[in-house]
Amino acid sequence: MRNVWLFVLMLMLSGPHGLFAEDVVPVTSRIEAKNPWVGERIAFYVEVRAKGSFDGATSFSLPEVPQTVIVKVGSPIVSSQQEGDDTWFVQIHEFAVFTQAAGKLTIPTFAVRYGHHDGFVGPVHQESGEVPEASVEVQAPAGRKPGQFLITTDQLEIAETWQPEPGKIKQGDIVERTISQQAEEMTGMALSPPSLAAAEGVRVYPGQPSVADKFDRGELTGKRTDVIKYRFDQSGTMIIPESTYVWWDPEKKRFGTKQLPAVTFDVEAVAVPEEAEAVGPASRIWLYSLILVGAVIAIGVWQHRRLADWLRRCWKVWNPPQAVAARRLRSACRRNDVSLAEAAWSAWQNLQAADWSPSPQLQTAVDQMHRCRYARPPLENWNGAELLRAFQSQRKQRNKAEVTSPLPVMNPVR
Repeated sequence: MRNVWLFVLMLMLSGPHGLFAEDVVPVTSRIEAKNPWVGERIAFYVEVRAKGSFDGATSFSLPEVPQTVIVKVGSPIVSSQQEGDDTWFVQIHEFAVFTQAAGKLTIPTFAVRYGHHDGFVGPVHQESGEVPEASVEVQAPAGRKPGQFLITTDQLEIAETWQPEPGKIKQGDIVERTISQQAEEMTGMALSPPSLAAAEGVRVYPGQPSVADKFDRGELTGKRTDVIKYRFDQSGTMIIPESTYVWWDPEKKRFGTKQLPAVTFDVEAVAVPEEAEAVGPASRIWLYSLILVGAVIAIGVWQHRRLADWLRRCWKVWNPPQAVAARRLRSACRRNDVSLAEAAWSAWQNLQAADWSPSPQLQTAVDQMHRCRYARPPLENWNGAELLRAFQSQRKQRNKAEVTSPLPVMNPVR
């Protein structure tokens, strides 16, 4: 009995901090919104805690949620808090969430990676964790049509330009249309896609949208620019129909609309020269074809060495060592083969420039591969998905500067 009273006395002296200091959760999440609207900015916060000052950038593997866009906003807010005798450093990361789905919205758990010191200047430790799941009920305004794309803002600015201007053009001409949108408390990725409707005989080439976000003192402004090209294959009067943009004003509780008017092009026909009649009997065509094939074969036999050298050079151009190593690494990751993945990673890394360095996400995935490869005993069931995702992400960032085709891939929409 005396020991029991002594234990209770020690708990009372230690105070509440002594009871709960060890129960601090390193990663938490919360949604600060009550019944948000479809298309409205939903503030989602993630708090990361560590027993020491943070080192480097914190990275997240954001989940894919149907009909939903999740965007990182601004820089994290860093502070500290005292829990018993321990000092915890805290990062608060803000995300903007936009969804087109009404009802219960659930953001599933996703991975977070960060580094921190022991204290202020001690050794650096790399940590990984899971951001907890968060949910909120999203409401749709009365009168919203089923499947209608809707954004929630107090004002939407829209402008368009045509090059050349609507009027007279010739058959086969290409006309470029640029549509710009801008709205407050909105990311460019969540703004409405353009209408691709066109008259019969008009080909539509939609380009990749250009989006830009500006975050200033807590205010988010999103901008989206779409470039659409129309090719007029038939003559006559061609009409590009009007398009309507709709948004929901949460303060006034009403819909706002803006229309881009229909435009008309008078397409002048272009004369097509008649095909020349074939000269000579059809047998001559076969004879000429046989002569041409025979000549090609003769040149191939005569210059087979030069032809083989040329083919080898072409093969090296089409399949450079970096591309071969990258292809082998992707294949090993998909097969979850840690031995082949390590060999392919070493081969690819040796082909990089001296000043090249992997991203934090890629370095974390490579370290995990090495730990699975050289642990004693070796770890089983290595999953190459994280390494594959990080590797492809860094390669995409390096390819952003590549020049794209003046016309995107043809995707006619009626």
